[in-house]
Amino acid sequence: MKRGKRKPKAFLITASIVIILVAVGAFLFAQYNRAKMEAAVNVETIYNGISINGVDVSEKTRMEAVTLLKDKLDSHVGNQVVTLIYGDKSWEIPFTAFDAEYDVIKAVQTAWNTGRRGELKERYKIVMDLQKNGLDIPVEFSYNKDKAEEELKKVEEDFKVEAQDSQLTRKGWGFVITDEKEGYDIDRKSTR
Repeated sequence: MKRGKRKPKAFLITASIVIILVAVGAFLFAQYNRAKMEAAVNVETIYNGISINGVDVSEKTRMEAVTLLKDKLDSHVGNQVVTLIYGDKSWEIPFTAFDAEYDVIKAVQTAWNTGRRGELKERYKIVMDLQKNGLDIPVEFSYNKDKAEEELKKVEEDFKVEAQDSQLTRKGWGFVITDEKEGYDIDRKSTR
């Protein structure tokens, strides 16, 4: 009889040990996965797979990304001009005259914020998706509307021609007819 009681006791001890080992294994596996996810999402750089206007900013700090983009995009803006043509006249206005620029800081902030909000699993899924599929963030272009208006006024001064009605004047025994002249003006509202 003593032998029969030992088997259930040995079985219970073995089963308890197996259950404890499985629980400890599951706990350690969960901790490993959590640490892996945290390591992937808790970085001080922009996530892999993110580009801005086609420029890869993966693993860059915000300041590095801003510097990189400003170097590439500001030189592009500085060389650009708006050319207005009417007939045989043309006017060239450099983009710099109306403070044209790319909003690099906003685009970098959008890149930085991508995947930084939400639960750990959601964020990890976003980071893995970025590595697989990538994300290109467009940069918004802006300009100072008041300065653009000033530049248009300068062009308008050179462009504007007052309309003249035809005139009929008496000269001696006859009449002199002066032809009408068309006037030209810039529609500044639609030109903005």
